[in-house]
Amino acid sequence: MSSPFLIWTMQRTGGTSLTELLMSMSEHRSAEHEPFNWAKKQPRQFWPVTDAWNTTHNADVLRASLDGLFAQRYLIKHCYELLSMSFNMHLMQAAAATPYRHVVLRRRDEPSRLVSKFIAESQGTWFKDYARKVFTQVAEGDRKLAPLPVDRVVGHYRHSEDATKFINDTLASLDVPRLEIWYEDLYTGTREARLKHLHGLFDFLGFTPADVAEHRALIDEKIFQSGQNTRSVASLLPNLGDVLEGLQSAGCDISQSPLAEGVELPGRDVLPAGPRDRIARECAVFAQTYAAVGPYLEIGREGPQHAVLNHPDFEGSERAFVSGRAGRPQDGVAAHVADPNDLRALFADASVGTVLWINGLAHDKKFWRTLDEIGRVLKPGGTLIVVTPGFSKSAGQTGINITGQKGNAIADATITYRVHDAPDYWRLSPQGLRDAVLDGFAVREVRVMMMPPRIFAVATKPEQA
Repeated sequence: MSSPFLIWTMQRTGGTSLTELLMSMSEHRSAEHEPFNWAKKQPRQFWPVTDAWNTTHNADVLRASLDGLFAQRYLIKHCYELLSMSFNMHLMQAAAATPYRHVVLRRRDEPSRLVSKFIAESQGTWFKDYARKVFTQVAEGDRKLAPLPVDRVVGHYRHSEDATKFINDTLASLDVPRLEIWYEDLYTGTREARLKHLHGLFDFLGFTPADVAEHRALIDEKIFQSGQNTRSVASLLPNLGDVLEGLQSAGCDISQSPLAEGVELPGRDVLPAGPRDRIARECAVFAQTYAAVGPYLEIGREGPQHAVLNHPDFEGSERAFVSGRAGRPQDGVAAHVADPNDLRALFADASVGTVLWINGLAHDKKFWRTLDEIGRVLKPGGTLIVVTPGFSKSAGQTGINITGQKGNAIADATITYRVHDAPDYWRLSPQGLRDAVLDGFAVREVRVMMMPPRIFAVATKPEQA
């Protein structure tokens, strides 16, 4: 018997034909495509589950609903970037308690996926028959494509990157059977190479050689006679160059995209995002995942120009920033130069919905006083997000060799961020942050990321009786 599966993908990745094939080969029941989403004309099959979560955020009700669906072994294709990461987290946790296998379907040519998505939004070309009609009209000059909204395309790219990392990291932490596959491996290249990748997927899901032989004609139809055709008209977008330049500036790899062929772009290297950008993006994902709410207070080490709360995901909320340094605050962020050990002059008890403590703990001689202040200003049930330099695995476990003066490997050495920006007092292990520093809070997650390691933690203040 083959395994039930959940396909994690994003809109316009090109997974519809593949999903139809796998569902046809399986003996388990098939859910509607993207069943947790809302469709324009009518809600999808499992939309009531999503709607109930969006309305109440009752985790027990959501888990009971998901457990009921997984008990029926529905085959599901899910576009994760369209729903909140908190919903996705519960979906993964519920599936982890079942025999489900997880397929993460991605696309190397991200520009084509994004352009396809925004053309579909503009022209309504979500379905093949209508898309073929519209694209023919465009190619023949009877219809023109409108310019795409560059800021929205770039913003969605960034959101998609964050969401994908969250999905992969969470699935890995749950230790569930997971296979990452790429659209291009199945739909481009030689027939032999494509079949090799496809049979690897079949083996992962437990399909037998007899299953494959029985569906040979359908495999040929869904894999070798299918694909997306947005590229045929994308070159006619009036601002394709602007879209690609915006994506390139945001760090998107456009080198593997056929859309860039013949398009003049600025000849410059793309600089990778710095650690501040990475930390801000990770915190934004955590805030969304755990349904953090404002008002927001960030306690930082640097000036307000480097605040995590400057990230676009926090815009529109009441935001305040405190550190010992002055600087140029961004619009919408109230900046204060103050000692975080005593914030009584600035913030009343239970006045803040979320506190972000970013890189301050390491430089705070009496960090426990700041922690007391955080507990005071947070509302009951409020969220605390902590980021601090730390240490975790030995260097050898991370693939880095540390040697002594004689060149001998030091097997049990660990890596941490250098002493910097004096005074610099503390480095913590994940256990130290979770069990000692955050004692008294309800710790939701502790995760080590980046190199040198930073420890990220999310906790909530207990509800008062």
